[in-house]
Amino acid sequence: MRAISSSASSLRSAASPEKQRAILVPARYVRRDDDAVGGLTQMGWGGISGWKRPWAGAVAGALVLATVTLVGRLLALPLPAASFAFLSAIVLISLVAPRAVAIVFAGLAALCLNYFFADPLFTLRIGAAQDIWALAGFMLAAGVITALVRRTSTLADAQSDLAELLHLSRHPVLVRDRGDHITFWNSGAEELYGWSAGEAVGRRVHDLLKTKFPQPLEDIGRELEETGRWQGELVHAARNGRLVTVHSRWSVRRGVGGQADAILEANDDITETRAAERLFKASQSVSLAAAQALTQTGSIAWNTVTGELQWSEETYRICGIDRTAPLTGQVIQSIVHPDDAAGYQAAVQSAIRDKSRFDRIVRIVRPDGEERVLHMVGRFLEEKPEQFVGALSDITQRRKDEEALRNSEFHYRNMFAAMAASFWELDFSGVTPILKDLFKQGVKDLEGHLADNPDIVRQMMRATRVIDVNDQTIALFGRGDKAEMLDNVEPYWADASLQVYARSVVASIGKARGFSAETRFRRLDGTEFDGLFTVSFPPQGVAASKFLIAVIDISERVNAQGALRRLQGDFAHAARLSTLGELAASIAHEVNQPLGAITTNASASLRWLDRPEPNLEEVKILAARIAADARRAADIITRIRGMATRQAAESLPLSMTSVIEEATAFLRHDMQAQGVSVRLQLPPDLPPVLGDRTQLQQVVVNLAMNAAQALASLPPAQRHVVIGAHLEGDHVAVTVDDEGPGIAAEHFDRLFQSFFTTKENGMGIGLPICRTIVEAHGGQLRAENRTAGGARFSFSIPAHRSS
Repeated sequence: MRAISSSASSLRSAASPEKQRAILVPARYVRRDDDAVGGLTQMGWGGISGWKRPWAGAVAGALVLATVTLVGRLLALPLPAASFAFLSAIVLISLVAPRAVAIVFAGLAALCLNYFFADPLFTLRIGAAQDIWALAGFMLAAGVITALVRRTSTLADAQSDLAELLHLSRHPVLVRDRGDHITFWNSGAEELYGWSAGEAVGRRVHDLLKTKFPQPLEDIGRELEETGRWQGELVHAARNGRLVTVHSRWSVRRGVGGQADAILEANDDITETRAAERLFKASQSVSLAAAQALTQTGSIAWNTVTGELQWSEETYRICGIDRTAPLTGQVIQSIVHPDDAAGYQAAVQSAIRDKSRFDRIVRIVRPDGEERVLHMVGRFLEEKPEQFVGALSDITQRRKDEEALRNSEFHYRNMFAAMAASFWELDFSGVTPILKDLFKQGVKDLEGHLADNPDIVRQMMRATRVIDVNDQTIALFGRGDKAEMLDNVEPYWADASLQVYARSVVASIGKARGFSAETRFRRLDGTEFDGLFTVSFPPQGVAASKFLIAVIDISERVNAQGALRRLQGDFAHAARLSTLGELAASIAHEVNQPLGAITTNASASLRWLDRPEPNLEEVKILAARIAADARRAADIITRIRGMATRQAAESLPLSMTSVIEEATAFLRHDMQAQGVSVRLQLPPDLPPVLGDRTQLQQVVVNLAMNAAQALASLPPAQRHVVIGAHLEGDHVAVTVDDEGPGIAAEHFDRLFQSFFTTKENGMGIGLPICRTIVEAHGGQLRAENRTAGGARFSFSIPAHRSS
């Protein structure tokens, strides 16, 4: 407030008395409740100014004086204490009453002191000399206090009026202390910069506004210290980030000792003025001729009455006419191409007759023989109907580019229609809002989310519109009618291929250059076939909206591969039967001798026991021989089984990721045939394992096929198998999850027993073989039910750490 008062003084010193009255008087009628200064005015000096009327002050003074007198008499105060009480009353009366009323009550207070508290009491006589001095001192103090309170009240009113005046100004005004902390911030500053007074007061002004100075701040500080003033242009940053250019004027308030203790800053917003000046200077710096040359546009002015014709420099250049040659209508007519001359002349005559707009594309032949294409436009001025103004632009290159584009489009269309592959032009724009909604919901793993929500994939397919297809597409997918195919792509995707479409969407978002996969497609008649799906993404990805995809029918190749796999399966089955036959013959041959010995010894034992006197010693010897032969037979079977199942395997460092990917590649067609989608969750940084690639792939294939068979009772859209791998301590763990019915509690103990199976046509040897292979690699095979439903089979193998 002292800074404001000082600033007010400097402003008032520059204004005439008449202007001061014009400024200060209206300010007394302004509402004072919108900032800290107004609040102080209501609560302090200005807030009680309504009492400063003679009658109101007299009533208030009488009440205060009577109250002090009554309380003083009740407490029997001595004269010094009573003087202090009455002096306090005079201070209060001075605050609420005009000066004249306060002086009157000061006299009345002196009389009350003499009458009620000075000896002798209840008389106006003064009995002691010191009482005379006490009463005189009271009157002097009362007069000084009345004058000081009145002066303070006047200063407070002046400060309040000035603060209200500054708030009325639309120009930003602020006051800051020596540390550049804001102490006052008017409504103009709030409007320009966007911060309220409560937010701005107390903050460093140059930090808040990010001030850019026209010169070093140290130089400004020296000038301000020397002259007490500074003005210049500053650039401030408003709350919304907008840069504001202001003309700023600073004035220093000096306190005791002449030290600056506050700075008043008034700013004028000149942002638009400076922008307009820059634009005007830019428009002056670029001449009309340069602008026309830049745009290859010339201008023409023609007075149809006088025949006067004017061309710009660019018009001469475009038409190739000598600048010194006289201009006439015949000059223009002479350069128009003969094939366009009649139409051009008719258009000119029509524009002159109807005073209408002229707009025509005309070919010209320049004097040097070069042919160019011009776009000519013009009109007659309303204020001067005889004056025609026009412009012409050289569109020769644009016409060449358009022709090249048409030729390119023609070649593209021919290629699109004639290729043997199925080509589709698709509009992807309807999918973009669906993706934005998913990301707004917080979806991070888009591929996983789409795998768990196939309905969303179908929604995306329905939002993907078919713009055009070629003849091969109609032959491969349709029924001969192209129109019935120009809808959406959903009817052409089989249930087993939903995730291929989803992965293509994820690839387009991931800025991939293209996507390709073998999948299943559906014709309009409901039949399905295998196809190679390929799409090339433009650099802008999904934002491009339109894509060109290709589908190649690979049914014959897939059928041939299937026949080959079936033949390989038959050969493998025959090989297994042969191996089983050899194994059975080997077991029979090797076990025959100990079984024969067991039979002989058993018969002899019976004979020794059937004698009248059984020879138990002989029976004991024979029993020992039987036991030895039985152990020998068991050893033979164990050895032969070891030969069959524990063949020497090549143990090498392997990438479990590549093992799983190769195994799922083997399964692709079998999974598609069963309508099962396989999703891999393989981190890129898994350590290698030490093992046999073929055996580990056999484990993955066996577990995945078991998972797929467990999904047979579910609809195709819910048949998902997830194969994952992760690091588990010093082991690499592989998991195979399905969403089937899970494992019955009574089957857990028998899952890995040989010949135990829950399948109708199962042999019960798959899981035991898997366990044997995993344990041979130093690992463990486990089975469990998932909390979300379905079963999980997992195995872990020690990671191979190279030394």
